[in-house]
Amino acid sequence: MVGSVRKKLLWVLVGLAVLGVVAGAVIIMQLGRIVKAGVETVGPRIAKVPVVVQAVHVSLLRGSFAVEGLDVGNPEGFDSPHSFSVRRIAVDARLPSFLSDEIVIPSIVVEKPDITLELSGTRTNIGEILKNVERPPKETEPKPKKKLRVGVILIEGATVTMAGLPGSRSVSLPLPRVEVTDLQTGGQAATPQQVVSRTLAALYESVIGVAGQALSPEQVGTLKGDLSDALKSGRQTLEAGGRKAEQAAGQVQKGLESIFKKK
Repeated sequence: MVGSVRKKLLWVLVGLAVLGVVAGAVIIMQLGRIVKAGVETVGPRIAKVPVVVQAVHVSLLRGSFAVEGLDVGNPEGFDSPHSFSVRRIAVDARLPSFLSDEIVIPSIVVEKPDITLELSGTRTNIGEILKNVERPPKETEPKPKKKLRVGVILIEGATVTMAGLPGSRSVSLPLPRVEVTDLQTGGQAATPQQVVSRTLAALYESVIGVAGQALSPEQVGTLKGDLSDALKSGRQTLEAGGRKAEQAAGQVQKGLESIFKKK
């Protein structure tokens, strides 16, 4: 009698385990649709601009996925069709971690993004987006349910087109490889907002580094002030992340100052 009960209990436990595995597999197989919906929902909430993804392709065997056709719009007051347009983003991820509260992503490679830096008076489109990202979330805004543990973000083969220049001309320049590390916050996983903030700040710093090839000293000075204002406006968000977040902002600021000392 006792043996029979034990067998039934064992079969019940096995059945529950199988159901759990099947449910997890189904969720991972639907990961492409989940990631696409997440980017198109969280992106506009953080950056306050439209974000569209064409598709997300998942490779269960490789444990990775690729975001195809990412397009980020512009804030109000800017005429360019987009601020960022990326054909492909390769993400090396620990797919099972998507079922937990911390998503583990060893590396993200952004391949050949097309960046548009548009100047409008003393403002730029990237600066305005960075200010939006840096701004502390409102009390009424939903808090992110998951955090990210990202190893490194690489931006390779980028081209920046500078728009809004005098005479309606535009200039396109290649950007050097951008590598963003130290994406953890005091050793803890970061929020999507923190990851986007540090990546965008590093990218903007790289843009400023090549801007002197096409812009006047006054225009380059505008970019410097724009980035400084954006970082300053979000200092509360950075400080809330801990000492490492503050150090990351300081490194960006020091790098920026060294660029303009050379001008």
